[in-house]
Amino acid sequence: MSDNGLPFVVWMPGVLTLFGKRLRDLRIQHLRTQISSPWTNGKIEAFWGVLQQEVLDRQRFTSFIEAEVALARFVEYYNYHRLSGTLDWLTPAERYNGTRFTDRGFENIPALAHLQGWLKEVMDAA
Repeated sequence: MSDNGLPFVVWMPGVLTLFGKRLRDLRIQHLRTQISSPWTNGKIEAFWGVLQQEVLDRQRFTSFIEAEVALARFVEYYNYHRLSGTLDWLTPAERYNGTRFTDRGFENIPALAHLQGWLKEVMDAA
């Protein structure tokens, strides 16, 4: 399922987009959300919002490779280390394939990773 953005929809009757051609070649049926109804595709819209807030608004990339690395890091973090209130405080990986959440500090939270040393000192002193 996708929204109705230009890469996904036919821009001229009878002419498929590159995306549409690929789906056809793979024999995948393309379902689209209702026009101007982002809530019908809420999970991915929420993901884009989190990506915007937690990565794109905080970093400036100087190359596509740098952006690609940051995106790969974020996807790892989002799926395996970021607890989700809408998933009963599980990570997506826990919810969908049973991968256990084992984090016990800040090391996998990009905005808090710099506190990991401090947390270790506090825990060792306790």
